[in-house]
Amino acid sequence: MVSDKDILTLGYTRVSGKKQVKEGDGLGSQEARIREYARTRGYPAPSMVFTDDRSGGTEIRPGLAAMLKFLIKNRGSDCIVIIDDITRLARGITVHHKLRAAIAATGARLECPSFEFGDSSDDMLVENLLASVSQHQRQKNGEQVRNRMRGRLLNGYWCFSSKPPAYEFAKISGQNTLIRVEPIASIVTDALEGFATGRFQTQAEVQRFLQDSPGYPKLTDGTVKFDRVTEMLTCVLYAGMIEYLPWDVSIRRGCHQGLITYDTYQRIQQRLNENAKAPARADLSQHFPLRQAVQCAHCGGLLGGAFSRGRNAEYPYYFCLNKKCESYRKSFSSDEMHEEFEALLKMMSPAVEIIDVASTIFREAWDKRSVGSTERTAQLRREIGSTDKLIGLMIDRIASSSNPQLVEAYETRLIDLQRKKVALAEKIENSEKNLPDFDATLRTALAFLASPWKLWETGKLADRRAVRKLVFTEHLQYAPGIGFRTAETTLPFKVLADLTTQDVGMVRATGIEPVQPRPRDFKSLASTSFATPACGVFNISRHSRWEEPRGVKIMLPLPPTEAVHLIPGIAHLRGAPALTLFHIIFECLQSRRRALPIDQPHITEHPMSHDTVVTAAMLAIGDELLSGRTKDKNIGHLAELLTLSGIDLKEVRIVADDEKAIVEALNALRARYDYVFTSGGIGPTHDDITADAIAKAFGLPCEHDETAMTLLAEMYRRREMEFTEARQRMARMPRGAAHIANPVSTAPGFIIGNVYVMAGVPQVFQAMVDNVLPTLRTGTPVLSLAIACPYGEGDIGTPLAAIQKAQPDTSIGSYPRYIGQKFSTEIVVRGRAQAAIDAAGAEVHAMIDAIRRKKEVVENPSAEA
Repeated sequence: MVSDKDILTLGYTRVSGKKQVKEGDGLGSQEARIREYARTRGYPAPSMVFTDDRSGGTEIRPGLAAMLKFLIKNRGSDCIVIIDDITRLARGITVHHKLRAAIAATGARLECPSFEFGDSSDDMLVENLLASVSQHQRQKNGEQVRNRMRGRLLNGYWCFSSKPPAYEFAKISGQNTLIRVEPIASIVTDALEGFATGRFQTQAEVQRFLQDSPGYPKLTDGTVKFDRVTEMLTCVLYAGMIEYLPWDVSIRRGCHQGLITYDTYQRIQQRLNENAKAPARADLSQHFPLRQAVQCAHCGGLLGGAFSRGRNAEYPYYFCLNKKCESYRKSFSSDEMHEEFEALLKMMSPAVEIIDVASTIFREAWDKRSVGSTERTAQLRREIGSTDKLIGLMIDRIASSSNPQLVEAYETRLIDLQRKKVALAEKIENSEKNLPDFDATLRTALAFLASPWKLWETGKLADRRAVRKLVFTEHLQYAPGIGFRTAETTLPFKVLADLTTQDVGMVRATGIEPVQPRPRDFKSLASTSFATPACGVFNISRHSRWEEPRGVKIMLPLPPTEAVHLIPGIAHLRGAPALTLFHIIFECLQSRRRALPIDQPHITEHPMSHDTVVTAAMLAIGDELLSGRTKDKNIGHLAELLTLSGIDLKEVRIVADDEKAIVEALNALRARYDYVFTSGGIGPTHDDITADAIAKAFGLPCEHDETAMTLLAEMYRRREMEFTEARQRMARMPRGAAHIANPVSTAPGFIIGNVYVMAGVPQVFQAMVDNVLPTLRTGTPVLSLAIACPYGEGDIGTPLAAIQKAQPDTSIGSYPRYIGQKFSTEIVVRGRAQAAIDAAGAEVHAMIDAIRRKKEVVENPSAEA
């Protein structure tokens, strides 16, 4: 037996995690075995037992560190460290040797009931083998746990203990599933949708919204971490999806209920990837909702706000911060300013009849939109099929590539395609459902347009700031005693204000053919314009007189895939602003904002026959386009709208800011085509020479247009900016040119002959095109038929040329593809007559069948017999 005076006994116990500490008795049973071993060996009872709840694969453990510190302090004693099993010291060969060396360095001995540590080669071999087996067991257990968790992820269940706010775990059908927790779920939904639609411009505004929302979990100081906001905005779980790329779990539908749609989630990611916006100020508060939103009427500086101490309380005031301003530090009551702002909002309310008309228009389109859901679903399914093919192609390329950089690029592309497929699947699911109730969907939008001040009356900071952004396009200006100056309103309220002066009527619906116009009334400038029913678009003039109206479709400046076609029976409003109102409501529901035309120019009468072909060309002007510094966005937009209207865009030229080049190109194009559209070069700088070049091409003087000068002067006066000589350049145009209205930045484009001169800035260009398009003579739209051909162009070249020769009323194009190491071709038949297209399409199908039979005979000669 060993004397108790010579020995100091210690114990060390370990389990792998806190859960084992709570739910098991592992530490207690280990300590019992340690004490039994000490008693059996005749050692004194352990004076201390150190414990850990960390993995055996790491050496960073607080209990182990405390034990080593104790051993160093008692280096003079004969210390014995007893462990229950070798696996309790470590579960990794490297960690095991490090800890063995650390304990030995203190002079202590390590003992274990199940194994005797020794210094011989045999003892060391057995110890290494046991440590290696322990490491293997740990790694194997980790793999098994990982595989089980990955399997749950593949099945759509979130398997990690961490869960995003608004969810908690609950057993559903035996599975641990995320379920919504209210009111947090509703708050998170509001925050996410608000950021997606632009209601919250920055993450800081989302953070402030969460901090001001009762019921949302916060830190002890009442704040929400900014990192938590970022995590929320990038969490795909909120879209009802599961994705975990570290374990190769691609995006898929989860088994939990999402708070937003996947489409909303994608828009959030798009906004996060956009250029950073200036952070919202931290000093905004319920008492000063108009801070940063109102300017001093004298100097144009933004007003500040603060509390002023009175006899019995503190009172909120606004004041100008500009030291050079005559109103510097002259405060005025926030209550008075807020009352005047509310009164200004109430002036924005349109008549009840106008809201009723807008509701009627949209209800008709809403009902009609549901009819086309089958075709939309079929188109989405075709897109999913194409996406599946691309996914297969990417997988093949990854498998066959040995270049790590290429593999990484292919994997990134594969992830994007999988996300696209999920988005398409969600759209199919939504399209197959009945459209939601019209009244429930549109009630909020119409209620706001009818009574914008009611949102202000809620008193919430986010609501009040949203009102300012939704109603007014720029900062308001305020002067004490005078009030708010004339404010520039957003387009919906401009349209509603203009509608109050418009004549509104209904057109009798008796068919789908174009209505017949009366003879042109030159005194009243009455006019009409038509486009073919096949393109799904009709233009309505502002001053139209109709005789025996038989139905109408309304042209809206929407993307082709989202254009809403209104058919007979819908309200016909005499006035472009009324039509634009329909578009505005549609855009509000789509959560997009876009500049739209307010006043359309008079429309020239151009009756159309089905044999009409109208041609156009575009001249894009600018050194920046040729240098690659600016990527043109206007060509595709114009081509798309012209095609829908039945106008063939035949040629596009890009020229530098060189007068001679512009004149030569313009003269060539305007002599060859019905219309020429130009973009760029009509700004205020020295290199904006388009107006001069076009005037020279027509042999006309280029001079300041009086009406344009008045428009620009008034705009700059309103903005309290100097109407400099450079800015006056934007009013220059050839003598006798007509204006193209610019609802975005006021400076007009112009029309001279068959040339339409517009700005190069995409937003302004698109707004001008929207104004110009209804005035153009249109032709019969080009129809198209796409046919997938499994053979390359070498197989189809000769017979396809024969088909083209036999079908002169069509244009047949072939577009090769290379997928899976095999060539194929997409054949597109275009024409203006459906019968001709059908005939050519039948011949193409017959050609494909003939090639297929021929190849079968070559590959299997016995098949010919």
